[in-house]
Amino acid sequence: MAFGKKLQDVFKLLIEDINRLGSKFDFFTESKALDKYLADAGVTNIKAPQFIAEVFDELDAPRSGWKPIKDDIVAFFKTLPDRIKKEKITDDILVKYVPKEDWGLFKKDWANAAVAYKGKLGSLPPMISKKNGDKIILSVFLGDIRETLGIRESELKGYTYKHVYSAVDENIGRDIVLSKLKARLPNSKIKILDYPNASCLHDARYEFEIDRKDSTGMPVLIVKAAVLFALRDVGVIL
Repeated sequence: MAFGKKLQDVFKLLIEDINRLGSKFDFFTESKALDKYLADAGVTNIKAPQFIAEVFDELDAPRSGWKPIKDDIVAFFKTLPDRIKKEKITDDILVKYVPKEDWGLFKKDWANAAVAYKGKLGSLPPMISKKNGDKIILSVFLGDIRETLGIRESELKGYTYKHVYSAVDENIGRDIVLSKLKARLPNSKIKILDYPNASCLHDARYEFEIDRKDSTGMPVLIVKAAVLFALRDVGVIL
């Protein structure tokens, strides 16, 4: 059935209860209130569990003119039992109705890729360095990190690709690593020539160009250590 005005009004009452009760809100206790709200609205053919299913059916494939407020959807999702969250909050629903900054509440593999990555390598990644005058070119090879990040192949195709790309870039991409490395080597000119993104997670690596002119020609070993510490700071390695 379409998610008509009566069901929309019941959803508003549900959100009012969530906001009013705050941390005291209990999903299973609320089921009784939902049954009453539905009956009072003249919806006698469904109960609370079916109502929840109708909400997700509408979010997944809209058949009415309902335009839910994103903050209300996030508040509703937060109250759901973990089993329902896992089963019902699809990637498409997440992207369409949940603000990006809240993805981590429901899809931690997207919003917090570096956190998921932490502790997974178990050993230091292979590194190759070469000198070019005062410059050091340092490559750090990570290999296939899709499974490590918790990213499925299907998420790298079509509609969800740009969101995976953005999540990876924000967590372990160029800007965050560069800021950490500059803090470690404040007197060096640093460029990041290559870094992981959603198009190369099957063969990911970092490549740094570090000019030591203003660093009195620091040893390669110190540069390597600074890079490793910077990658540790963002959670790429332990």
